[in-house]
Amino acid sequence: MDYLKKICEESGKCAGKKMRILFSGGEDRRILTTCIELKKEGIITPIILGRRNDVEDTAKKTGIDFRDLDFVDIDGSPNFLDIVKSYMEIRNGQVTVEDAHKILRYTNYFGMMMLYNGYVDGFISGSENSVIDVVKPAMRIIGTESGIERVSGGVLMVKGEEIYLMADCFVHMDPDSDVLADIAVETEETARKLGMEPRIAMLSFSTKGSAKHELVDKVTVAAEKAKSMNPNMELDGELQFDAAFVDSVGKQKAPGSKVAGKANVFVFPSLEAANIGYKIGQSLGGFRAVGTIIQGLKKPVGAICEEADEETIMALAKVIAQLARKVGK
Repeated sequence: MDYLKKICEESGKCAGKKMRILFSGGEDRRILTTCIELKKEGIITPIILGRRNDVEDTAKKTGIDFRDLDFVDIDGSPNFLDIVKSYMEIRNGQVTVEDAHKILRYTNYFGMMMLYNGYVDGFISGSENSVIDVVKPAMRIIGTESGIERVSGGVLMVKGEEIYLMADCFVHMDPDSDVLADIAVETEETARKLGMEPRIAMLSFSTKGSAKHELVDKVTVAAEKAKSMNPNMELDGELQFDAAFVDSVGKQKAPGSKVAGKANVFVFPSLEAANIGYKIGQSLGGFRAVGTIIQGLKKPVGAICEEADEETIMALAKVIAQLARKVGK
């Protein structure tokens, strides 16, 4: 069964527990179209956050009727003052009422507060924002899970029943061994919540000492630190991609490894490598790249990539909803 269809089937069994997923960027035709399809499907409750005039203008120009969708007008929300009060409590005297009013006119801040206060179960930011524009309010308002100091960006690679998880594709430009270890732990947790049995490869241009370089050392140290943080993880590194992915190569280059040749979670040594890697899988391998998944937060947050089509946005909504079902479990 197709992985995304499997998620839908599991969601359908959760009677009365539709996850409420909030989308910013309602002035984007793709988001309006996606939310209408999600509403028809009936698995998720999509909610649009935006400014009514902007959203109505897009709907009118594109012939989309969104009147049946749940809509939150950021400039006219009846919950705005409660959200201002709650935000000031979070900031603990660091902002004035006037500052809070200004900050919460930004959709990412208002959306995070809706998620924080439990009005919705998950939040997906529109493609008009950079990932960093999403991460900053998420860290400030939602916060990280216990034992996690930083967040990272994961991408789920889906093709039929094949699924792989890659990180960090969006946040940390040049992570050191401490950051890489955190990324590994966060990505393993994401994989488990998405129903995977994670086997994590810490990627490099070397396999088990085949090359000597400080960049290789960074990955081997990160692997050791990640294992100390979570000794139950199936994780190995450093591994070249072919050693991690191809069974025959894994047996040759890393004999005895439980991960080599069987990995389904890939932690890249840099953002540059990760971004190139997932786009190769997307463009040459025919995989659908579903992301960004902001990993390590207490509640699920996603961000839409600029090139995402409606089908990919729908897939991201289902992934965020699946993560929402696992909150607190």
